[in-house]
Amino acid sequence: MKKTKGKFFILPGFGQKASGKEYSWLTSLLKSRGLDVIKVPIKWKRQTNTKISKDFIKFYNKHKSSSKNYILGFS
Repeated sequence: MKKTKGKFFILPGFGQKASGKEYSWLTSLLKSRGLDVIKVPIKWKRQTNTKISKDFIKFYNKHKSSSKNYILGFS
């Protein structure tokens, strides 16, 4: 198994998905640098910022690495 340099969480901009084409270049770049890319799924409709934040914290705690973690948000 290939060892990664850590996990990189991508939080998409408002109304977008991290799996969208606007993030594909970033995903490719990060993977080429040895990072495990985690695309954070966000449900935008009928959600408050507080709810989205709480959902992300749960997701992060479930998927985070025991070594290094990076988070990049676009909204």
